Amino acid sequence: MSKVLVFFIEAITIVASVVIISIFGINPELSGNTIYMNSINFTCGEMVNQDGTMVRQLKLPTGTTEYQLTWTISPTNATYPYIRFTCLNNYVTINNEGRVTFAFPSGAETGVIIKVLTQDGSGLSDTITILFDSGGSGDIEL
Repeated sequence: MSKVLVFFIEAITIVASVVIISIFGINPELSGNTIYMNSINFTCGEMVNQDGTMVRQLKLPTGTTEYQLTWTISPTNATYPYIRFTCLNNYVTINNEGRVTFAFPSGAETGVIIKVLTQDGSGLSDTITILFDSGGSGDIEL
């Protein structure tokens, strides 16, 4: 077969697939049925009152080098359930599964603020503050 004929057959196949998927709603993006997330929340740590505002806080022992974050999204059947994490601390890395690695110099642990953000266009996020407790008075400052 000539290259033109092969290209023509492939183009028709692609167009036919798009039309069939659009009509039968197999792909939510093509059929217009995108389901956006309506909430995302960390489930680790605890809610505490900080100057009249409820915030999520997690206390870890000084010297902790890794921690697995946990969170929920709703609805669980969101079309794009993808999230990302951000942290502005150079001693902290977070992988796509929420595994946090702390690489502070010894004795230099500081409070860390981590944000989880949806990537479906809904603009939702949640924040957690991780504090390190040396086992002393229990007073931990950011």
